[in-house]
Amino acid sequence: YGPGSIGFLTSTIRHNRDHTFLELKKGLLKAYHKMMTNLRRKVPSRGNESFWSELDYEGSIRAMETTLSKANGFHCHLHTLFLFNRPLSVEDELTAHQHIGRLWQTNVVKVLGESCAPNISNGSDFKAIRSTQHASKVGKYLSKLGFELSAPNSKIAKNGSFSPFEVLDLATKGDRWAL
Repeated sequence: YGPGSIGFLTSTIRHNRDHTFLELKKGLLKAYHKMMTNLRRKVPSRGNESFWSELDYEGSIRAMETTLSKANGFHCHLHTLFLFNRPLSVEDELTAHQHIGRLWQTNVVKVLGESCAPNISNGSDFKAIRSTQHASKVGKYLSKLGFELSAPNSKIAKNGSFSPFEVLDLATKGDRWAL
């Protein structure tokens, strides 16, 4: 990305099988919107700059993934690429990770309540892409995501979870749980 840099964020929430897909999806996206609004807000303690303006934020690309498991219900999470017009230092990355993590947790609680509050250490994970190894991992993920978007029935969930098309397949085979 030219002379700038890219940040990769994964955002998730706690959930259980009593939560509906619509409740989780709407809550996840609303909490994300509030977090992004807070990141753009000018703050007097920052010299009337926003957090994003300090990092020379340019824009973002976001995707939501959802799986379903019999034990835990729907699991919705977001992956976001953030584009910056300058390189991010290790200190920038740590500050962004902590600041975004606190904002994410606060906004999830405001929107969905304490029961969905993510753990700060793994509910929001921001990484600056600095090495070719890390860029390669993100590139593989983006390729996989692009393939899943163009061929959504190719997604295979892990650890006892099911992708939306796997649930549909179970339903067409008469699995009562999938109905």
